[in-house]
Amino acid sequence: MIFEWPSYRQKISFFPGVNFLTLMEYDFKLLFVSSISDKFYLNYFIDEDDNEGKIRYLYTPISMMQIRALASGSLAIYECINTKDIHIYDIGNDGVVLFSAELDFSEIPKDALPPEYESIPPLSKDKINELYGFDLGDLCFVLSSSDTGNHTLSFNKLSNFLKVTQNIVYNLPSCNGASVNQSSSDDYELKAVALKAASFAIISTTKNEQAKKDISIFIPELINFFIRKSPDEVYSKLHNMPKKLIGAFFEYCKEILNNKYEFILKHSDGFLYINHLNIEKIRKNVDAANCSQVEEIEVSGYLIGANLHNNSFCFENIDGDKIYKGKMSRDFKSSNSVITLSKISCKALLKNETEIRFSKITNSYELLKLEMQQNAE
Repeated sequence: MIFEWPSYRQKISFFPGVNFLTLMEYDFKLLFVSSISDKFYLNYFIDEDDNEGKIRYLYTPISMMQIRALASGSLAIYECINTKDIHIYDIGNDGVVLFSAELDFSEIPKDALPPEYESIPPLSKDKINELYGFDLGDLCFVLSSSDTGNHTLSFNKLSNFLKVTQNIVYNLPSCNGASVNQSSSDDYELKAVALKAASFAIISTTKNEQAKKDISIFIPELINFFIRKSPDEVYSKLHNMPKKLIGAFFEYCKEILNNKYEFILKHSDGFLYINHLNIEKIRKNVDAANCSQVEEIEVSGYLIGANLHNNSFCFENIDGDKIYKGKMSRDFKSSNSVITLSKISCKALLKNETEIRFSKITNSYELLKLEMQQNAE
């Protein structure tokens, strides 16, 4: 054995389970998944002793979601091993366990661990489809939690689901936490999360094929950037992103963080696996960046009403499908203009200010200029 193990708690009785899936092998299994009573465990080769004919593995629980992500090359081995519940065991050529112990991750020699971002080459398409239990579409979300199992929706199904059921789903009592008294609450909650995940793909893009391609490129790139870059670099990135895209991305991430979900996004270029631990890293980085954006837009419409005492206004665009609410500029307030509740046709410059934090995005509008053209009773 080439590694020294300064601290461990030896276990007398230990059974690694039966082989479920071999992920890497040479003369023997280097990385494989074993199972015991519908629970799965990752076995990672770290050491061997040719003289004594034994091999040492790291051994840790792994979810089916992680197995899928690992097998598709979208999850690093290190992420699976870095956990509180971890064992080591030695096994002989005859398959008999010779030694086993539990230990803390911090006690593992660094040379025994894989590189932090190393993943395995994807398994065959047939094997991956077997793990998922269905034939994956060109773009889809796979959602999973310990309570709800897994649920899969294609991009088109997500789009239709968003349009048809958003009002119903948002009114379900289980959206903010499943109720034990409702037999179908888990299913409702999962649909609500699927809805919000879908909004990331839909709100921020169009429905064409190019949009689907953009999604497949954008999500992995942005997640990796937010996890690994400094707050200063994140700040710069946020300044150059469309606000709709940021808002939808945060909704997507918050659902994973708040509900402890794991997500796999499958697209034509591969897979993306993300869990709440990665989202927590993103949250800290984005919050540390403390970014804000300001832009001015000119809108034609009607001033519905204004209150000079509290410096507020309501402004409706010319199509009548959007109302802006905000505060008037100091110059406008000091002009002592008298505004009645009758609609006044006008043009206004609106300052759209967005504060970008992981937990919230706020929009405020300021009436900077008013050009009265005619009265419209």
